[in-house]
Amino acid sequence: MSQQNLLDDAQAALGQGNLEQAAELLKEASSADPLNLELLQQRAVVQLQRGDTDSALTLFRRILDIDGMQLSPWLNIGNIRLATGKLQEAVQAFEMAIKIDANNALAYHGIGRALAHANEPARALPFLLKGAELEPSRADYQVWAGRVALMLGDYEKGWVLYNRADASNADDMGVRLEMAHAAEKTHRLEQALAIVDSVSGEAAWVRACRQKLSILSAMGDSRKVLAAIEGFGEPVSDGQKAEWLTAQAVALNYLGEKDQAVAAIKASLAIDDAFPNAWQARVFMDAASVTDEELSRMEALIDSQETYGKALLCFAIAEALEKRGDLAGEISWLHKGNAFQHQVAAYNHKGMDAAKDEMKRRFPDADSVVHAPAQAPDDFAPIFILGMPRSGTTLTEQILASHSAVKAGGESRAIRVSAERAKQVLGVNSEDAMYDLPRDEWVPVMRQAFLDFLREDGLDSGIVTDKNIALFRHVGTLKMLFPKARFVVVRRHPLDVMLGAYKRIFNTGQHYTYHLDDLAQQLAHFDELVEHWQTACGIPMYEMRYETLVQEQERVTRELLDFCELPFEAACLEFHKNTRQVNTASVNQVRQGLFTSASARYKRYGDLLDPFREALAKRQVAVPEE
Repeated sequence: MSQQNLLDDAQAALGQGNLEQAAELLKEASSADPLNLELLQQRAVVQLQRGDTDSALTLFRRILDIDGMQLSPWLNIGNIRLATGKLQEAVQAFEMAIKIDANNALAYHGIGRALAHANEPARALPFLLKGAELEPSRADYQVWAGRVALMLGDYEKGWVLYNRADASNADDMGVRLEMAHAAEKTHRLEQALAIVDSVSGEAAWVRACRQKLSILSAMGDSRKVLAAIEGFGEPVSDGQKAEWLTAQAVALNYLGEKDQAVAAIKASLAIDDAFPNAWQARVFMDAASVTDEELSRMEALIDSQETYGKALLCFAIAEALEKRGDLAGEISWLHKGNAFQHQVAAYNHKGMDAAKDEMKRRFPDADSVVHAPAQAPDDFAPIFILGMPRSGTTLTEQILASHSAVKAGGESRAIRVSAERAKQVLGVNSEDAMYDLPRDEWVPVMRQAFLDFLREDGLDSGIVTDKNIALFRHVGTLKMLFPKARFVVVRRHPLDVMLGAYKRIFNTGQHYTYHLDDLAQQLAHFDELVEHWQTACGIPMYEMRYETLVQEQERVTRELLDFCELPFEAACLEFHKNTRQVNTASVNQVRQGLFTSASARYKRYGDLLDPFREALAKRQVAVPEE
């Protein structure tokens, strides 16, 4: 049979879906012309369609042995290696493709995906962005870049990318839901709700409901969460019912309804005891009552979970063991849980060092934080609470919020969102570019954006607190925006801070808490920047030690109120009676009042905390004598 007849028969076999016959016919045709690159390419593609990746790889390599500058084989080898988890080999193949075609979107996208799968999101993002730029109509390229941008905390960039993806494929409900997530992360909460409400289709309904609960929780209104769950109607599966009960339990707990919350989470686990989030909530709410059987069940579930689920279960087991006094077991499980979470929580050591140094360069002295024109409204007096996670910032805000003149802003994203919105108004692409503009240009714009953000929650007037964990980095900016602002520094023994943070999976951010070296770096940054703001920039701050507050509550409370120019009110001593909603990991503690057992907890652990001490010593963090 002639080669042409063999090729014709092969095409007919392909048309009929007979891949086996097509492969044999193409092989026979190729034997008469073994250097025919087109035939080899056809044979490799058919082998791929058959699922025989080894044979396909052999054929693609044969093509490259003949002509190493063929683009398609390198792209195909990259895709095969990516699909089989051989990420370094995938990167190398895609890099060869880029040498051949410097504007090949698939190759850039492929490198980005391989690096993202290798838990290197910071390296992945530039390649994903390049691929998305070269192929703006590819919704999947925009989505991948958007996901990694969100992972790295660049929420505004993620929002832009998801908007492009939605414009390319508005009918993809999955993309719409991820776009809602990006809107939530950029605090466009009303837009996020509108996007979720626009999602249709039975397949996306459960995800839409889940996303709506997340958005409403971000709005800080647990009553709306409860109302939404009621409005969802009857769950379509036991798993969904368990998920709804878990969300209900968390909302009730934030509202201070602990008994109802515990009952709801137990009901959830009775329906589906393979849901890690429910176990985490169960232990968080009532760790002391966890049984041996429940511990065994959590441990047995770990291997079947994704990385985040593994982490949740490890943290839950650790907390239950702590309540039993098994501190060695607790620390062991914490190390396991943080190792899992560290795999999925991106953190950039060098980037954070550079950001800290940039703030000191940008605001070197007292003159650099002064801006006279266009002052903030006279009736707006923010109190910014600076502290590390688990240092006592929630407690401090609860004390202040118990005063009749103070409104609690919680962990507001106002500083981040106002910077992003100001950049858009000013037409610049980075904060550095914005800060390089004359102060008279950027300060009024950013101040107004900050107030507009707070106005959405009715917090743009009067005395308002803000305890965002990242505020210590932005004191210079905040002082320029609001010269009358008060700054309260909350300090706690660094071992207690590290231990407290290491025990928690945080809902958003704080990725440095999942590795001891990262935690120590942040403590060092906090100390260095607070000292800079006080000494080099001359910004007055009230320093409150958690341990002193516990021992001398009334004296410290009076000093705190005096610094904030507030008259003393006895309600501030009974802050635990304040029924406001608290949306942080300290929700249970601030409902209980002060107790001395919370101070110097690190002493119970002895040499179990030696790795913590070593990390602090490496970063030269001052540790009071034990």
